[in-house]
Amino acid sequence: MSGATPARNWLFLGGLFLLTVGRAPAEEAVFATERWTRFAETHWAPCLVAGVVLAGMAGLLLGLHFNQGQERPVQTQELAEERARAIEARRAQEDADAANRAKSDFLATMSHEIRTPLNGIIGSAELMAETSLTAAQREYMATVQASAEALLSIINDILDFSKIEAGRVQLEHAMFDLRQPVIEVVKIVSSRTAGKDVEVILSIAPSVPACVYGDSTRLRQVLLNLCANAMKFTPRGQVVVQVEPEGDALADGKRRVRFAVADTGIGITADARPQLFQKFHQVDASTTRRFGGTGLGLAICKRLVELMGGEIGVESEVGRGSTFWFVLPFIVEDLPVAMAPLPWPRRLLIIDRLESRRQAVAAMARGLGIEVAVAESAAVALTASDGSPATRPQVILVDESDWAEATAEMARSANAPGWAESPWVVLARPGAKVAEGKVAATVFKPVLQPEQLLEALRVANGGMRLEPATTARGEDDKPRHRVLLAEDNAVNRMVASGMLRRLGCAVEIAENGAEAVVKARLNHYDVILLDCLMPEMDGWTAASEIRRSGEGNARTPIVATTANATAGDRERCLQAGMTEYLAKPLRLSELARVIEKYGRKDDADATTAGS
Repeated sequence: MSGATPARNWLFLGGLFLLTVGRAPAEEAVFATERWTRFAETHWAPCLVAGVVLAGMAGLLLGLHFNQGQERPVQTQELAEERARAIEARRAQEDADAANRAKSDFLATMSHEIRTPLNGIIGSAELMAETSLTAAQREYMATVQASAEALLSIINDILDFSKIEAGRVQLEHAMFDLRQPVIEVVKIVSSRTAGKDVEVILSIAPSVPACVYGDSTRLRQVLLNLCANAMKFTPRGQVVVQVEPEGDALADGKRRVRFAVADTGIGITADARPQLFQKFHQVDASTTRRFGGTGLGLAICKRLVELMGGEIGVESEVGRGSTFWFVLPFIVEDLPVAMAPLPWPRRLLIIDRLESRRQAVAAMARGLGIEVAVAESAAVALTASDGSPATRPQVILVDESDWAEATAEMARSANAPGWAESPWVVLARPGAKVAEGKVAATVFKPVLQPEQLLEALRVANGGMRLEPATTARGEDDKPRHRVLLAEDNAVNRMVASGMLRRLGCAVEIAENGAEAVVKARLNHYDVILLDCLMPEMDGWTAASEIRRSGEGNARTPIVATTANATAGDRERCLQAGMTEYLAKPLRLSELARVIEKYGRKDDADATTAGS
C-alpha cells in the first residue's frame, strides 16, 4: 500500500500538471511537458512537493488571468449602469423641477383667478355696508361678507399649504416693531366679536424687546391663524393673547419670545392633541360639520414656526379651554426707547373681576412706571387698604361691568376716607354708554397700547372727558390726494375707485400698463396703484418704465395690487421699482393706510399752494 500511494499521488500530480499546461500556448505546453517528464522519471519524490507548489502557483496565475479577463466586462458594465443611473437621476430632477414649476404656475393662476372675483365681492360688500340699509339688508350684507371671508380663508389655507409643500416659502429678514403685528392681529380678531359674548385681551410684558429682525408677515399669519381658531371654538368668555420673553439669550445672541393664545372654549382631549398639527386633521368629523374649516390651519402654523426656527405646542383641558403657544428666536436691535414723561398719577387702583384683564392692564401701567394695586372688587380693595393718604389711589380704573357695584361700595364704606376725590376711569366696550358723574375718562377695550392708558390718565388728571374725534368724509368733499389706478378688470376698477373716493382721493383710471405709463408721463400723482397682471403691458414693466422716465412721477410711490399670492411676488414688485405690495382682495383699511402713508400731507399742500 505504501508503494501505491506515491503512484496515486504521481498520477494525481500529473493530471494537475496536464490541466495547467493545457491552458498555455501549444509550444510552451510541449516544452514544459518534455522537461517535466524527464525530471519526474528519476526524481518523483521531491517532484511531488515541488509539483504541488508549482500547481498552486500555476492555478493562482491562471486565476488572476481569468479574473482580469472577467473584471473588464464587469467594470464596463458597472460604469454603464452608473452612467444610466446618473442620466435617470438627472431626468428625474428635471421632471421634478418641471413639475414644481407647473405647480407654482398653477398656484399663481388659481390664486389670481379665484381672488379676482372675491376681490369684487368683498370690496363691493364693504362699500355697500357703509350705505343706508334697512335692518334686513344689513343682515344680508353681513352674511355675504362673512361667507366671502370664509371662502377666502379656505383658499388661503390651501394655497399656503401648497406653497409650503412645494418649498416655495421664502422668509424675510427685516427689522420691525415686535408689538405691531401682534396689535394688528388683536384689532382684526376684536372686530369679529360682534354677536358673540367673547372679549379679546392683549397682554404684552414690558420686557419684550421692541425692535427685532425676522419675518413680521409670517409671525402675523401664525398668530392670526391661532386667534381665529380660538374665536371659532369659544362661544363665550375670553381669548387672551400673551407675549413675553422666554429664558435667557441663546449662544448666537438671539432671544426667544413666547407667544400664546389662551381661550375659554370647548377644549381638546388628550388623545386628540398629538394629531392636531397634522394636515387635514380636526378633532372629529362633527367638529368639521359644526365649525367648518379645512384642517390645514394648524399644520400651516407648525410648518411656518419650524421654518422660522421655533417650536409650537398646545395645552388644553376639555370644557375649560386651550392654550396654543409658539416660541421664536429673534435677533434683537437694542434701540433707545423714547418714553413719554411719566404722567400723574403715581398710584393707580384697578378693580376688575376678570383676572386676565386686570393683570394685562396692570402690567401695562407698571411698564409706565406707575405703582399699581389690583383687586377683584371694591370691597377687597377697601379691606386691603390701611386708609392712609400714602396708600390712597390717585386714580381708580374699573371695568364697566363692575362700575355700579364699585361706586356703591365706595359710597357706603367708612374705610375709604378721601377716596371720593379720586377720579374714575372706566374700561368699556367700543360704543358702550358709560354713566356720567364721577367718570373722568374712558378707555375702550381692548387696551392695545400704553398710549391709550396714558391719554385716559391725562384726561382724568385734568378733569375733562376725552371725546373721540370722528370725522365722516363725504364723496363730494374736496379731494386731498390724486391717485392713478391701473386695473384691467372692470369690477375691480369699480371697487377700488369707490374705496379711493371714500378716502378723499381724486381717481384717474388706466385699463392697462401701457396706458398707465402714458398718463404718468403727462400728469402728476400722489400715489400710483398698479395691478401686476394686465394686457399689453404688465404692472412690473409699467413700474420700471415710469421709474426710468426720470419725469414727474419717477419718485411717486407705486403700490402693486395683485391677486397672486405666491412666494417671490413681493420681491419681484420691489425689484421693479414699486414702493409697496397689496394682495387682493383690497381692504378699505389697507388702502387707507397706504394713502395716509404715501399721500401728500396737508402741510405739504399748504406749502405748495403758497408757493
